[in-house]
Amino acid sequence: MNILQSIQRIIQRPKFFTSLEFVQGRTIRFYSLLILIFTLVSVAISLPGAFRFVEIITSQDWQNQTSIIIELYPDELEIRFTEGIVSTNAEEPFAIAFPESWRTHEEGARMPENILVIDTMKSIALEDFATKKTMLILGKSTLGFWDEEESSVSIYDLESKAESESFVLTKTEYAQFIAQASSVFQKVLLIGILFLPVFLYIAYWVSYLVYLLFGACIVWIAAKIRGYKLSYKNAYKAGLYLLPIPLVYDFFVVLLSDFPHVRVPFLFTAFLFAMTLRNFPKENTLGVVAPVEIETASTEAVREAEVTIHDSPVEVETKEKK
Repeated sequence: MNILQSIQRIIQRPKFFTSLEFVQGRTIRFYSLLILIFTLVSVAISLPGAFRFVEIITSQDWQNQTSIIIELYPDELEIRFTEGIVSTNAEEPFAIAFPESWRTHEEGARMPENILVIDTMKSIALEDFATKKTMLILGKSTLGFWDEEESSVSIYDLESKAESESFVLTKTEYAQFIAQASSVFQKVLLIGILFLPVFLYIAYWVSYLVYLLFGACIVWIAAKIRGYKLSYKNAYKAGLYLLPIPLVYDFFVVLLSDFPHVRVPFLFTAFLFAMTLRNFPKENTLGVVAPVEIETASTEAVREAEVTIHDSPVEVETKEKK
């Protein structure tokens, strides 16, 4: 019961706001604790997914996928890069097909036949991606990428970004690079999961402070409607104390993130506006006791006289005539 009362006092405390007590409070301390609670709750509901992610990263399947990527590169293929100019020892156009194991996934049917086609004999054209059934095309001095979701082609100029040094990419160098990159990437992901609560806390802490640069205007307007003139600085501080209910809404957005229509535009701001109105009531609703009239003997006599005169007007009129 005490916990519920404490929560209610945090959510609704009009005297705290109308008397401007929040101006002298430990605003940053309250805000930091509030964001810490929000972060811990968000992390708690994300733990099952985090554990599944860690299992995937540390499983044998990760090593298997690394091996598949290494096997994509043909044993005898050599690709020379000379100041941004590409040449090979293979008969071109040379195609590297998508692994069949990747096609078993849900989006496998939409994947093109090849992952890369090397063709240094001609410049890359848009129709080449359809005719060669590929996602990537390596040209003489360019690299083209087909984005299926955007239905667009991105072409990167290798010659303009090349260094003066030249090198030859063989299967050995390629395999070493992929193995090292896979190991580093695996460690980065594991460390990222470990420090995810810290990253989330910092992100939440900063993002809501930035939001309140706008939210303070909402608090100022709502307080103005209620008849309170707040400075922008005080409206910003009040906004920090008014965040609990809007954060509850954001918590449900995180909890129900699989449902795309949970997040309603400007609903967070609407909750902030409503909480401001609730904590800045009009002056006549603050519980001010109206003055009570104290009756005395003289006032009672006057009232009795008024009643006598009102009840018997004829008698009074007769006395005056006499």
